[in-house]
Amino acid sequence: MKVKRAQEIAAELTNHAKWRTHGRSIKATDLYDIGLKVTRVESDPKLSDIVYRIQTVCRLLFSSTTIYKIFATEREKVFKNATPVTVAPRIPIQAAEVVEFETKCPKCGKVHKLYAKFVDNPQIDEDFREKGTIAYPKDNKLKCECGFEMDLGGIRNDLEAKIGKKLIT
Repeated sequence: MKVKRAQEIAAELTNHAKWRTHGRSIKATDLYDIGLKVTRVESDPKLSDIVYRIQTVCRLLFSSTTIYKIFATEREKVFKNATPVTVAPRIPIQAAEVVEFETKCPKCGKVHKLYAKFVDNPQIDEDFREKGTIAYPKDNKLKCECGFEMDLGGIRNDLEAKIGKKLIT
C-alpha cells in the first residue's frame, strides 16, 4: 500500500501538465491537496530562523555573483557559475605576450579593462598599470565596485586555447 501511495504522489508531482515548470514553486496548499502531511516551517521558530538565514545567503549569492545554482548536502556544496559574456579580444596568435580585453559587469554595467600576460615580464605589469588596466586576477574572479563578483574562468580557458600557452598571474 505504501509503494502504491508513493507512486501516486510521484505521478502527481511529476505531472508536467499541472506544474508546467521548475520555476514555479509548489505551495503547502498544493501538497495538502495531494494528501501529504506538511509541517510548516513557521511553526518551529528555530527551524524557521535557519531556513530564512539560508534563503538570505542564497539570495545574496545569486544577486552579487555569477552563481546561478547551488546544490548542497550535509557534506558537500556545489556551485554552478555563469560565465559573463564579453567581447572576444582580437589576438595576434603568433607571438602574443599579453592580451588586453574588456568585460562588462552584468549588474551595474561598468566596463572593466584587463590584461592577461603569457610571459613573465614585470615591464608588462608596469606599462598596463600606468594605463589603468587591471591585471588578470589569480583566482579568476573580478569583483566590481558594486559588489558583483564575475567568474572569468571561461575567458581564461578561451585565451589559453587561442594562444596555446598558460596565462601567468
